[in-house]
Amino acid sequence: MEASEHPFTIIEELKIINIPFFQRSYVWKVDNWQLLLDDLLDFDSRTFLGSLILHRTSHGSGKVDQVNVTDGQQRLTTISILYKCLYEILIEGLSEEEKKPYDEKKNRFLFYRKNSRSTENFVKLKHSKVDRDIYEKIITSNKDGIMKLEESSRLVKCFKFFYNQLNEIKEARGKETLEKLYDRIMDENEKVWVVIDLDENDNEQAIFDAINSTGIRLSYADTIKNFIFQKALELCNDE
Repeated sequence: MEASEHPFTIIEELKIINIPFFQRSYVWKVDNWQLLLDDLLDFDSRTFLGSLILHRTSHGSGKVDQVNVTDGQQRLTTISILYKCLYEILIEGLSEEEKKPYDEKKNRFLFYRKNSRSTENFVKLKHSKVDRDIYEKIITSNKDGIMKLEESSRLVKCFKFFYNQLNEIKEARGKETLEKLYDRIMDENEKVWVVIDLDENDNEQAIFDAINSTGIRLSYADTIKNFIFQKALELCNDE
């Protein structure tokens, strides 16, 4: 297990980010979104998002292709939606040529390609079954398409919250404030995460359960699901 500080842009360095199926669905609400936005807009203070615990998976070549998120999926998801929202607002009224720098950063931040020869983009953050479809629609659709998505989804509510808040900020403080926020998220010198890398011998499930004994509590269904998952892993390891 190793820990180190990283900027938001660590997401660019990761190819596929898996949310394991034993994780709960997206649960953040308005208070969480507002607090994050307020912190990021306080340009005179450092933003700290806490720990991001990743369980890296190596393949034969030794190259890390995928990571599982043991802790931090709520923050990762929210940051990616905020980023997408910022992107949609900042490209409004721009020519195709003017959009290119934003598109290039968006593709590195939110998408990956299977290999250097591929031209097809795939959504980088892979949610579990409950949230995957709606999350990928948010990431791959334009603003008008997102606004038509199902209102009951917290992920959609998250996007609409940020969209409304950012437009209000744009009207009150100018587009320059949003550009400054965008630059802050992209700043490689602003260390906002303590990233803890788990190795093959660390028990991802046990660490997840220990972390979630505080904060927003797991439901009984989550706890039972995690117990079953852990037992299944033990059986696989015994074989």
